[in-house]
Amino acid sequence: MSLLPHLIPLMVSGAKTLEIRVADAKRRAVQAGDLIEFTPADGTASSTLVQVVRASVYTDFPALLAAENQDRIHPELDAARQLALLREIYPPEREALGVIAIEVALVQLARPPADSPRAGRPEGSRREGAG
Repeated sequence: MSLLPHLIPLMVSGAKTLEIRVADAKRRAVQAGDLIEFTPADGTASSTLVQVVRASVYTDFPALLAAENQDRIHPELDAARQLALLREIYPPEREALGVIAIEVALVQLARPPADSPRAGRPEGSRREGAG
């Protein structure tokens, strides 16, 4: 899944353990134990491998923000700013699908971008899609 580049260090540090998405069919299939590789949306930062701890579906962003620890979503923003940012990213018709909080735990520290000379991947490894 792609992620805003400035959020990857927050995930690596353990400050960000909840990723929020709309609950489309692909996201609703996410289950505890799944591995997700978060790659920077602009390709400039390192990617990070995490394991899903849980995935919880809510009707909309306000319901999710009321139930979840907002500091684990974006520790630098208050609830009002988080809601505004989520609604900037996802239009109302996408939010109407429902939303999902994906709790994750770090598996592997950030790796260099794919085009970096240090980015070699082990034989047989696979890369998740862009989101």
